[in-house]
Amino acid sequence: MVKEELAQIKSGIQAEFTTKLGPEHNKTDNGRTRDDNVVQLRQNLMELKAIEEKKLNLVMFNVPEGDTEEPDKDAIKNMIREEFKVIVNITETVRLGNNTNTLNRKPRPTLVKFDSLAEKKQVLAMATKLRHSSNDIYNQVYIRPDLTKAQQEHSKNLYTKLQETRKAQPTRKWTIRRGEITQIRDSVSTTQM
Repeated sequence: MVKEELAQIKSGIQAEFTTKLGPEHNKTDNGRTRDDNVVQLRQNLMELKAIEEKKLNLVMFNVPEGDTEEPDKDAIKNMIREEFKVIVNITETVRLGNNTNTLNRKPRPTLVKFDSLAEKKQVLAMATKLRHSSNDIYNQVYIRPDLTKAQQEHSKNLYTKLQETRKAQPTRKWTIRRGEITQIRDSVSTTQM
């Protein structure tokens, strides 16, 4: 009963305060309302939480699927050991997407969770070695970081911008490093833009 009365009083004071000051009191310096800023802050916090949850994960594409629903952790560990000469601890593997029992289908991506950030980074740093593997299965496997939707969108936009830069300046070599498009020059790179 007392809590309800306090809530009504608080609500009344806020309404009176807003009426006397007008709706402009809720605006910030950048013209957005405080509510907009709170929503943006919540979205940023949710994004940071998602990034934290995915920091030990990689996604592997074209890893052959076995007969069982559960991805073969040992097969991925063996691939890493054979190709990268590294022993890693994988805590979990999960196939992404629905299992459709059709022949000649592409294998579903595999989410791989590592025991430590150092192991994940080590595998990701050596991922391009798989392209040159003599094993016909391993050279089809691609490894990417597990990204949030916002990170995927940013990455896609950056890659599109890279393609445009390469098309506009075909005599130069361009790549993406540390989230920026950079020009490759005889072992020295300079940042564009």
